[in-house]
Amino acid sequence: MAQPALDDSFATRRRRALYLALQSMLPADAAAGGIRVWQEEFAERNPFGIADYGQRLAELFDIEDQRPALIARINECLRLDPSQLGPDPLAQLPKASFDFGTGPTAPVAAPADAPAMSAEFVVLNHLLDGLLDGFDRVRPGAGADLRKFVAAGPRGLRMSAVAREVVNAWCGNPKGMKIRSAVTVSEMSQLINAIYVWACEAFGPSAADRLIGGAVRRTSEIPEAATFPPRSLL
Repeated sequence: MAQPALDDSFATRRRRALYLALQSMLPADAAAGGIRVWQEEFAERNPFGIADYGQRLAELFDIEDQRPALIARINECLRLDPSQLGPDPLAQLPKASFDFGTGPTAPVAAPADAPAMSAEFVVLNHLLDGLLDGFDRVRPGAGADLRKFVAAGPRGLRMSAVAREVVNAWCGNPKGMKIRSAVTVSEMSQLINAIYVWACEAFGPSAADRLIGGAVRRTSEIPEAATFPPRSLL
């Protein structure tokens, strides 16, 4: 028996939730493309298969390492109150982005007002990049060792399930993935402190202090540090 079509208001809410999730995890052009995929291939499905949608995006955008975190983020956003969601992306994105018949892999223009990461996440990612670079300079391959350490869930690193999925995706993707959402400031601080413990064991306390202090100083120079000082995470 065919499933009933989605009510327009419910479909709009779902689309808004999906776009919020995609914007927080993917570059702007991929987020727009993900909405196009939903519109063309999944909008008429009721019930909606989140796992199938996540798999489709992972294949389309080559983000298999991010798929578990992306699905977790989609689930999180679908549970949000409508007041916590942004506007309908159909009203934001160019109409050509949703023309049917050209296939979901066609180029999709990014919305002009796609939100940037908040200062907290910009600072966190800049600090993490600096730490990984510094560790690798001292001992090649140390950055990969750190990612394995964090992925193993060290003692004292207590995170929500969604935050853990996001951090694990970062651990498993050394190609420049950024942590864009779902991690609270408290969880960011726990992550940096866990990295400090690892660095003390890997390089000794003096070297760890020097490496982390240097990364903090460099991060303090970016504009977002005026809003969210990196020392807030120590």
